[in-house]
Amino acid sequence: MSHRIPTQSYHPQFQFLEGLIKKTQGVDVAFFEAPDDPSCLPINSSFFEAVTNWKGQDFSHAKWLIDKPEIKAGENQRDLLATIFYLVNCCQEWNAKESDKDEFGRFRFERSLQHRFQLIEVNRVQELIEEVLKTRDAVIPSSQSKLFISHDIDTINGAWLQDGFALLKQKRIGTMMKVIFNEFLKAPAWFNMDQIISLNAEYGVRTTFFWLLSKGKGADGVMNADYSIQKLSTDVKGYEKHAATNGLHKASTRQTLKEEFALSEVISPYNRYHFLKYNYMQLIAEMEEAQLALDASFGFAEHYGFRTNFGLPFHPFNPETQSATSFLEVPLNLMDGTFHKYMKLEQKKIAEIAISFIDSHKENCVLSLLWHNTYFTDHKYRGFLEEYVKIMSFIKENNFQTVTPDELVNSYA
Repeated sequence: MSHRIPTQSYHPQFQFLEGLIKKTQGVDVAFFEAPDDPSCLPINSSFFEAVTNWKGQDFSHAKWLIDKPEIKAGENQRDLLATIFYLVNCCQEWNAKESDKDEFGRFRFERSLQHRFQLIEVNRVQELIEEVLKTRDAVIPSSQSKLFISHDIDTINGAWLQDGFALLKQKRIGTMMKVIFNEFLKAPAWFNMDQIISLNAEYGVRTTFFWLLSKGKGADGVMNADYSIQKLSTDVKGYEKHAATNGLHKASTRQTLKEEFALSEVISPYNRYHFLKYNYMQLIAEMEEAQLALDASFGFAEHYGFRTNFGLPFHPFNPETQSATSFLEVPLNLMDGTFHKYMKLEQKKIAEIAISFIDSHKENCVLSLLWHNTYFTDHKYRGFLEEYVKIMSFIKENNFQTVTPDELVNSYA
């Protein structure tokens, strides 16, 4: 059914869309208008009714995106606003079936609309917003994209075993003994945050670390930290003197995000879920309860690109309150483990692919790159440091600005 936004009951969703466009594009626009206004856009009332009464509703893309990656408002009409809302808020993941999830409870890329319509590398929401604004003769100012560079610290003390085994297979016995010896000297190879900060500084890149605060095996067999954040608190605090930001890497535990954040006083109110192990409703609820300022988790582990089909940070929609969240979401686009462990790409082609993606979206985006501390060593992860340096060189040569969580939160406040 199609009509012209005639009812107050949909107002929260249109307020969200107005806020999304204002904060990300710098353009004021109003969608809640009189039903006889010719400038009103057609909408699919059934979709917005489903959002209002979201519990138990079917939000699968098989239902809402029939033959194209857009929601229809009648046979020959497109609902641009519903499509923007659906994509940016990952609505396909709301009330998802268990068959849509992997063994860790994560929504699977192969079950996504991005896979079905080959949209994972397309900044489709930006395209649709521009299409909407053309109907109002609004001009979006163009700006060079920025980069958000971060490093998840999953393990520090595993180098002697994992690097050692890799060196044994490579018959580099002398180097293997050195790695093991350094471990006993309390200088593990993966305790390399100073090296990361120094390398990033060479390329004018600001550093953000996400730290695990819980140790040992967690839910679904996911390994959490092999280090104690309490014992490293002096070191972690010291990184701030070098302009590094320290955020929380929410572990796979029964503790809530709020409970885990309270475990350390050296962590800023920024989060990324460990293993990208979350679901949309859980993330929204936990982030709001913990009153954290920024999350950086929205990305598929299995493929690089846009999980939200949007290239900018935004405040997601909270179905429970029918309003935008208080925290800022900075979606994850590029990750070393995606290229290496999931896509199994040839290592020497990783930088080329990452650079091509950045270059394809060099305007009006904030692109997020994650490179774990383990991938900076030259043993088990041999060659990945060179790929990282290639990406950093491209960023510097093309004068891309890198941003911190503080800057992003302030920019989109």
